[in-house]
Amino acid sequence: MRNRGQAPNDHQLFNPKSQLVYYEAIRDMSYLLSRGYGPKSSLQIVGNRYRLNARQQKALLGMSASDTAVKMRKDKEVRAHELRGKKVCIDGFNLLIILESAISGAFLFKGMDGAYRDVTSVHGGYKRVKQTEEAIILIGKILNELGVSEATWYLDAPISNSGRLKTFLREIAVRERFNWTFELVNNPDKELAEGDDIIISSDAWVIEEGKLWFNMMGYLIKHHLQDVEIIYSQARKRIALVTCVKEKADSSCAAKDLYQGQLFNQFMQEAHDQNADEIYILSGKHGLLELEDIIAPYDLNLNEQSSAFVMDWSRQVLTALDKRTNLDNDHFIFITNPTYRQFLVPEVRHYSVPLDIS
Repeated sequence: MRNRGQAPNDHQLFNPKSQLVYYEAIRDMSYLLSRGYGPKSSLQIVGNRYRLNARQQKALLGMSASDTAVKMRKDKEVRAHELRGKKVCIDGFNLLIILESAISGAFLFKGMDGAYRDVTSVHGGYKRVKQTEEAIILIGKILNELGVSEATWYLDAPISNSGRLKTFLREIAVRERFNWTFELVNNPDKELAEGDDIIISSDAWVIEEGKLWFNMMGYLIKHHLQDVEIIYSQARKRIALVTCVKEKADSSCAAKDLYQGQLFNQFMQEAHDQNADEIYILSGKHGLLELEDIIAPYDLNLNEQSSAFVMDWSRQVLTALDKRTNLDNDHFIFITNPTYRQFLVPEVRHYSVPLDIS
């Protein structure tokens, strides 16, 4: 049985040097899309400009998106904790092939919208690979772990061997006691987009046209998959998260000026000493603050709140961070005490804690 893996020249096409070219190409492509140019014409312009071959252009198209599309897709994304007790519908070939690729060491490409895609094509037919059963069982275990009540797999009837895959999925579901149903349809994208259940897919059109979606590949990469070969749409940044302090100014002002005293000045200096590209303040009341956000004095200490309060606060911070940063690729510098970072650290891949703050 064959491997999903990398193509022979992928390491040349997607090496660290070529990634620098990709950052520029994605920025140009996304700019054109944001200005209303069509995907096909934009891809031709940018692909020719950077001399990208067909495989590279496919990756570029998957990573790029207009500003409006990125916002729309992120606004529809649900978090893992929101899946408990819910039904989901799975874009079968989309999820399975990307996961097979990830497990086998192929490159994945993280788009501006946060979704992970690959450059594999089934060319009208699907064949099981060495990683297929492992991928299916992993999907089932994660859905159970997240408390999903029922999952429906949608498979493309026109793709050859889709019927065999449906039979194989059912056999595994029975053996592993997964609560799954299956639909073999001519146009699964349309069925997924028009349904009411949460969609599991990385397909840009499905995500945009559907009601809600869950980034299953993002969750797997954060929590279950190690050493995945990922190409990102932006260079890694250093993000400093600075805790707020009790001492404050007497009236409304920019966040960077509201917090007062030697301790806060020390925290901000540490952020600069760490060569942070961006600095945010973590406020017990307001969550994530940009330095110029205007806020009024307040009195709320996160350290005195319940664990449930801190967890909910952390979810709000992560949602805000996800819109401004790359949680998987950026390096986060926590200049905070343990309470402020306890539920944030598990959600990022790269971080440091330079100061011991009690």
